[in-house]
Amino acid sequence: MQSSNPTVVRRRAGEIAAWCPQRGRHDDPQHSLRTQALRPSHLLTTPLERHLEAARRRRDYTQHEFLRVGAERDALIDAMSRKRAELLRVQGHYPPEMSCDLAGGRLLLSEDASVWDGASQAESKGFFDEDDLPPWDTWLCYVQGTDYPIAAVPPAGNPTIIPAWQMWYLVAWVPPTLLDLAVAGMSVNPVDCIHWAEDVDIPFTRELRAAGVLMALS
Repeated sequence: MQSSNPTVVRRRAGEIAAWCPQRGRHDDPQHSLRTQALRPSHLLTTPLERHLEAARRRRDYTQHEFLRVGAERDALIDAMSRKRAELLRVQGHYPPEMSCDLAGGRLLLSEDASVWDGASQAESKGFFDEDDLPPWDTWLCYVQGTDYPIAAVPPAGNPTIIPAWQMWYLVAWVPPTLLDLAVAGMSVNPVDCIHWAEDVDIPFTRELRAAGVLMALS
């Protein structure tokens, strides 16, 4: 996906860095970075839930479906990013130069997995929502991760083995002023589905390391 290449990542990180200081409030992270003008036409749902339900109904699925869902979600974030850039230009706040150091913020990866217990949401004071997603004003792109084997059980009770579940990640840029809230939410997440990009080894992060956007893994 073109939106995940290092040039676009730097540009969008710079745009988010210009957008967030005007809005992001440490005392109200739940609402201040969920601007209604940028609200996606539909919020992201979990592919695991969506496709296991489809598998239960049809008893099969194709890997192409996960690729299609990934493309749809990335297009959703792409449209939102264009709107954010447009508003920055109208307001005269579009950054003249893109930062090479992520403007002091950090890239966050949220997996398509959650137990909906609300722990990360509560501990981060609403920075993460009930699905463990950061506020949409900070969304940068949607990227492909790693394949995992997984099984689904149809209503009849006969197990259907699904060859692989494709892991995907929502990528967000966390402002420096809200890093402590993100850390707090991540520290209590029971399924470890939220990570800093520099701690994850997938094609997306490897490309960013090669371009000097992320530090190398030790």
